[in-house]
Amino acid sequence: MPVKVIFHLVKTPSQKLQTITELARDYYHRKENLLFFAPDQKAASFLDELLWKIPETSFIPHALSDAPCKELIVITCKRENFTNAKAVCNLWPTPFLKEKVPTLHELEDLTSPVKKSLSQKRFETYRDAKFIIESH
Repeated sequence: MPVKVIFHLVKTPSQKLQTITELARDYYHRKENLLFFAPDQKAASFLDELLWKIPETSFIPHALSDAPCKELIVITCKRENFTNAKAVCNLWPTPFLKEKVPTLHELEDLTSPVKKSLSQKRFETYRDAKFIIESH
């Protein structure tokens, strides 16, 4: 089964946060698993807090874990699909090629020249790996 990589265009930090929370909300409402790969503990904790605060009138149930758990939305620093999720959101600056997942979400991050360059490198790596690439 080919991997589909969906690049989400973000031009501002607030747009980045909105995209991440919308992804979590959409998967949660569809009752589908989504695994967030955070690049470090600080980013994981930030994302954890974000999902408890947004949307303002509610929150998105999730877990911060490095081990299998029952939550639909899981945040981890481990780059391993230990929840057997069919979708992963890779927030690392490097591509995720370790194991295949049906859907891989990436941010096409234009918030700085460095992040834009890293996004381009991830795009090229996925293209060279013959993954199906979409842009949103």
